[in-house]
Amino acid sequence: MSTYAAFRSLLKLILVAALLVVSAPVRSPIDSASAVPTDMGTITANLRCVTFVDSAIGYAAGSSGVIIKTTDAGNTWYLVRSGGTGDDYDLRSISFLDENNGWAISLTGRVLRTQNAGASWTEISGDLGGDFYGQERIYDTHFTESTGFAVGGASLTQPAVWTSTKGGVGSWYQTSVSPVLLGSYWPAGTNSGEVVYPKDGLGYFYGLDFVPGSSALAWAVGQDVLKSPYLSVIWNYDASRSGLQWVQQTVTGTGKFYDVAFGNATNGIVVGDTGQIRYTKDAGKTWTAATSGLTGDIAAVDLDPSGRGWAVGASGKVIGTVDGGATWAALPQLTGYYLEDIKWVGGDTLVAVGRSGEVIRSTDAGASWSRPVAPTLPSPPVMTSLTSSSHAAGVWTASTVVDSAWTADGSNITGYGYVIDSASDTVPGVENVLTTSQSSTVADSGTYYVHVAAKDVYDQWSTPLHRQVLVDVTTPSVTDDVISGDYEGAAQVTLTGTDGHSGIDRIEHSVNGGTIVTTSSNQAVIDFGLGTHTLAYRAFDTAGNAAAWSEVTVNVVEPAAPVMTSLTSSSHPLSVWTSSTSVAAAWTADGADIAGYGWVLDTTATTAPSAQNTVSTELATSVAGSGTYYLHVAVCDIYDRWSSPYHRQILVDVTDPTATDDITGSYVSSAHVTITASDAHSGIASIEHRIDDGIIVSTSAAQATVDFSVGTFKLSYRTIDQAGNASNWVDRTVTVEKPAPPVMTSVTSDTHPSGEWVASTALSASWTAYGTDIVEYRWTIDNDAATQDLTQSTTATSLSQTLAGSGTYYLHVAARDAFDQWSTVWHQQILVDINDPIVSDDAQSTAYTGVANVRVTAADQHSGIERIDYVVDGGAAQSAYDSQLLVSLYAGTHTIAYRAVDVAGNVTGWGERTVHVDPLLTPIFGTTRYITALEACDVVFPGTMPDGPDGHRTVIVASGANWPDALAAAGLAGAYKSPLLLTEPDLLPGVVGDQIQLLGADRAIIVGGTGAVSDGVFDQVAERVGSSDYVTRLSGTSRYATANDIAAHTVSVTGRSTWDGSALVSTGGNFPDALAAGPIAAAKGWPLYLAEPQGISSVTINAMKAAGVQRVYILGGTNAVSDASYSAIDAAGITVAERWSGDDRYATGIRIANESLERGLIIDRPALATGANFPDALAGGVMQGLDGSILLLTRPDVLPTVVSGFISAHAGEMAELRVLGGTKAVSDEVRADALELMTP
Repeated sequence: MSTYAAFRSLLKLILVAALLVVSAPVRSPIDSASAVPTDMGTITANLRCVTFVDSAIGYAAGSSGVIIKTTDAGNTWYLVRSGGTGDDYDLRSISFLDENNGWAISLTGRVLRTQNAGASWTEISGDLGGDFYGQERIYDTHFTESTGFAVGGASLTQPAVWTSTKGGVGSWYQTSVSPVLLGSYWPAGTNSGEVVYPKDGLGYFYGLDFVPGSSALAWAVGQDVLKSPYLSVIWNYDASRSGLQWVQQTVTGTGKFYDVAFGNATNGIVVGDTGQIRYTKDAGKTWTAATSGLTGDIAAVDLDPSGRGWAVGASGKVIGTVDGGATWAALPQLTGYYLEDIKWVGGDTLVAVGRSGEVIRSTDAGASWSRPVAPTLPSPPVMTSLTSSSHAAGVWTASTVVDSAWTADGSNITGYGYVIDSASDTVPGVENVLTTSQSSTVADSGTYYVHVAAKDVYDQWSTPLHRQVLVDVTTPSVTDDVISGDYEGAAQVTLTGTDGHSGIDRIEHSVNGGTIVTTSSNQAVIDFGLGTHTLAYRAFDTAGNAAAWSEVTVNVVEPAAPVMTSLTSSSHPLSVWTSSTSVAAAWTADGADIAGYGWVLDTTATTAPSAQNTVSTELATSVAGSGTYYLHVAVCDIYDRWSSPYHRQILVDVTDPTATDDITGSYVSSAHVTITASDAHSGIASIEHRIDDGIIVSTSAAQATVDFSVGTFKLSYRTIDQAGNASNWVDRTVTVEKPAPPVMTSVTSDTHPSGEWVASTALSASWTAYGTDIVEYRWTIDNDAATQDLTQSTTATSLSQTLAGSGTYYLHVAARDAFDQWSTVWHQQILVDINDPIVSDDAQSTAYTGVANVRVTAADQHSGIERIDYVVDGGAAQSAYDSQLLVSLYAGTHTIAYRAVDVAGNVTGWGERTVHVDPLLTPIFGTTRYITALEACDVVFPGTMPDGPDGHRTVIVASGANWPDALAAAGLAGAYKSPLLLTEPDLLPGVVGDQIQLLGADRAIIVGGTGAVSDGVFDQVAERVGSSDYVTRLSGTSRYATANDIAAHTVSVTGRSTWDGSALVSTGGNFPDALAAGPIAAAKGWPLYLAEPQGISSVTINAMKAAGVQRVYILGGTNAVSDASYSAIDAAGITVAERWSGDDRYATGIRIANESLERGLIIDRPALATGANFPDALAGGVMQGLDGSILLLTRPDVLPTVVSGFISAHAGEMAELRVLGGTKAVSDEVRADALELMTP
């Protein structure tokens, strides 16, 4: 029996069994193992999509940008794109046009492309939707020869289709399909040219399929959630249709259609959530519902041309059909993981992929399933040769063009890594060459290396081959050592060649145009006789580069008479006296045929030697004693020709110098001693002295003076002459006595007290001093705090001066006595500031909206700013003792006047500024109460919500059909710093589920029992946060018990801000009082308890005590919370702090608002909601509390007097009015009245 027949038989048996025993479960072993094995290890990413190029080659893709490939119909897989941590590609569709060209597209519209069968992937678009209403979501794609199609939608528009006529390379454009779910629109505004945008268009296309072999016939399926009820949608694309190519087809249902498959032009199947299936056999003219036997999601379907079909989905379920979708039966199940996609490969082969890296495969049309096996990789490729036709190995070549070729062994080689550089061991790491040869041009001469490695489809690299390339395109150089003048007698010239790369091969030269002589070395030596000669030469390097010919003239003449060239003495440097009678000398001479030298040492400066007495060029002799001597030397050649003599002075001093002093008897106040030295020959070099055997002080002169202060001192001295001879040390005693110096005792000023800034330049000062025989005072006024050089002299003890201007001055005074002893200088600070400060503001000239923060800034160059005086709206003058002032002004027209005063008392004139502030109206509402709650959430959490106090991002979910649970959860939301979201009792709205994910929530708390929020909604919330383990339900047997459970949880939130023991008590019979208290409950994290109309229950009181409640605030009058409840709470030992109530619900709301303001909430951005109904303000109260402001209640059509009075009393303090709900909840008239009252 064929596998196809076996499949049909199996299906028939399963269908019959299902009909006979409907309730009997089909038992099949489910293996929980997952993670597909690949060449790079196991892959655990969520695989979202799978496609096949032919019956063997296929690809699968998914989260973190992972892409895997099979070449054997799914039995083994290879990793072609790893993605990994930090990769934000969530790939939802992969499509191939042919074996090499394919595209993978992420949920957020990022497009990857491969042109080499998946070996590499490049992003060609970062935002497929472009300038769209919101962030698009892409769920499926298809590519034809000319056009790429993508389907999805966005959170602010209807399901959408995009196309690209460049195969995904260029920009993507939304298909112009005007009938596609346009949604409703805002009414046009009154202002001319106002843009009209979609009010709310929510929906997506999730699936797209083209008829096999066709590029012109396709279907897209999804859901429109703008419709009420929601609408399941199927659209047909026909490129041959005149007019609109996309047309909506008729189908019943409200759920999501996830996938569509057509086996031919007429037979198609659509699958979706809650196990729904539709099929057609007339190209979609009629769609018929079929029974799948499943209740969860059916995520994907595929259909072959004969009518066989397969579908997969939640919990690893697999079902099949053999009649085009009319009847279905469960197939054996291998996995429990959610299967995301399935593809019929051909024949009886199927491949399905899913979450956690799940891949399953059937080769018998679904009768049995297996997982892939780990692939066995072939050996990596091997480089076998690397040659160069342009540069032989080890040979320098005069060319920068390098031609290389190579060979390699290995299967599935995709290309090569090629590098040419100056490193010998570079390993290529990038595949950049597809051929087996390459031509490159290097920059200049040098040693280079070509590196080549081969790479196969499994990303395996061979060991690279390296080949040295020697390039020399630089001309060598050659130099000569020919002198600039004439040679005497003979000449020897050396030619030297140099080359920075290949080296010198040879030097060629020619003398007087004669034969060219070659020297195979980098040096050539040429000898010349008498005469004038022309020498031409050049050099060659081993690469063949040749230098140009150079010429030089060599002139050889007869020798001249000898000449003395130097005469030196190592013992007696020139012009230096030396304390030695031993003389050592040396000399040099130029000339040919030198015979010897004559020398004489005497005391005459110009003696000329006339007799040869040595052949040496050195002399060692001595003189008799101190004196000035001269050494005379001349050279003689063999022809008895004498040179002019050289004379060198020799200075000898071996006699000690002498020194004397002028010390007399004792000294008073100070002593000044002069030491005088003399020397008969070399002269005095220095006098050295020291006091009390201390540091030796040297004076480079024949006299030295030494000053002494009071005391008895030992003075030692000696002298040294220029030759280094020194006299003996002489010791003398010096005694000095002196009187006490004067002392300055005070400097004062009656005009400029010390340390105080004064607005005057007229200075009067006086001083006192202590001491005998004070004869003079000296003073100076400047800007230096430590001046010692005083320039003004007086005998008076006071002065009057006019200073130049503002600044910090110092009066310096010192006293001198008759002994010329000065007191220490007294420095007195004088602070002067006669300049006014400057002051300015940053107010804008145009009107502000909401609030104007006007900054007034003052500056002073000298004494500094003492204060800024200011008056707002003609009120009382105020002062800010700072250099900056920030004034916050709310709605209305205001004047602010200001001036600045500096520390010295200088004052600016008054400046004035008029500021106008318009109040800000912020509507917060949606088409449903659920969307209104989302809008309130966006005010506080415009993006991903931050971590809460427990380190998680938690959302609170409550029923939107009734109020008790949601109002009781306000304090819980405040404790978690979380939004409050609303749901239908039996269905989580898709937009609410999307919001949970957009917030990044990883925890959820559902308040209320299953009657308020069903288990189905619980499961939907769990799917959004990742697991049912992350969802908590707080509930009780009644609304009162539920409130108690919520309260207990509120006060025990991990990491929450400190709870002060306060709680709120409201009636459980109506909503207004608790509605108005939502902000204070959320802001403080206070629990809310509900009291029965006849009196609060003992169960609730016990719950308060168990939670640690210390005080309560009762909301509403005695008709809401009875006196009996008051007494019962008080009797339980819990303080009833206050009852917050009014004449009606609106007055009670105002009382609650005033109490909230006293407890830290602010007035600048109040919210206004109807007091006639509860939905709009359920989440709005939490919004206000988390944002720190209050909530006011109003009648829908008129603003209550107590509310208008409250707003009027706070006019000018409010920047923004937030209105919860549409105009039916709060009319335009009420809004206008409130805005008018906000403006003073």
